[in-house]
Amino acid sequence: MARLNISIPDPLHARLERLRDTLNLSEICTMALDRAVAVAEAQPAGGDPLVAQMLERLQTAKDLWHGRGVEDGRQWAALRGTLDELQAMAGTTAHQLYERIEYEEESGDNDEGDEEGGGPPGTPLPATFSLAEAVERWVGEDTGELTAADASGTAAAVAYRIREAARKRVEYRAYLEGWLSGVNMMVAALRKGLR
Repeated sequence: MARLNISIPDPLHARLERLRDTLNLSEICTMALDRAVAVAEAQPAGGDPLVAQMLERLQTAKDLWHGRGVEDGRQWAALRGTLDELQAMAGTTAHQLYERIEYEEESGDNDEGDEEGGGPPGTPLPATFSLAEAVERWVGEDTGELTAADASGTAAAVAYRIREAARKRVEYRAYLEGWLSGVNMMVAALRKGLR
């Protein structure tokens, strides 16, 4: 793996030093650089402003879902995760978590909480975490908690369509990367506190 040195302002460096044990700086920088390079590579030589606008909109959605994942991962680790689950997640990659979700969708297996995990060995989602519930909570927030129960007839059908459209905009990969980052922040803090 290649190494790269970066320069940052002194005040930011001081803040980072206080959080060094809880942040994976390489991961954060890699994700930011990957996004910036993807945007630059997608730009045609003339720099089409409409393409730039589209890329910014899509990137903003990924950043939003990543942030939501971080928040949920930290909350889950602090309030629900067992020691065994926290240790298992600390050794899991976001790619493995995403493969698990794809496996469940393809196989129709959605046995969250099943002791065997119902998926590829070594990559189970924790029994105390429900991805579907977490995402549905965010979708509800995005749509103003619209539900078919809130209305009748045409209004219920519109509410249903709005929620379905919001579900299609979920950035699962970004969410899971964020969720795992949030969990790992809490695991690092736990390890530091147990020293």
